[in-house]
Amino acid sequence: MDAEPELAAQAATPGVEQDSQAGANQSRLRETIESIKQSASANQSEEAKKERKKEATEWLVVLYNDDVHSFAYVTETLAKVVPLLSREVAYTIATEAHNTGEAAVVRTWKAKAEAYCTG
Repeated sequence: MDAEPELAAQAATPGVEQDSQAGANQSRLRETIESIKQSASANQSEEAKKERKKEATEWLVVLYNDDVHSFAYVTETLAKVVPLLSREVAYTIATEAHNTGEAAVVRTWKAKAEAYCTG
């Protein structure tokens, strides 16, 4: 009779070991999933930061052609409003806008771009 409970205990032990291994595997799986989620979240936030930085630093000021303002006026105004531009460069930009309909003036951050556009 003593042998029967021992056999029953031995028979039950592998199941207990399997359950504990399964529990450990599930725990490791959960940890791995959480780690992947955190890594993906960090990558997305880094990409979002880069995109926001790009948007904040890369504003393009564009000059459009019109039939109202003279080349002299446009050249003088560009050189005055955008101190980075010489009169020669301002004239080249005005010519490009006249010939193609638009021309890139300068690429800068938003506050400067708005200041250039409002004169």
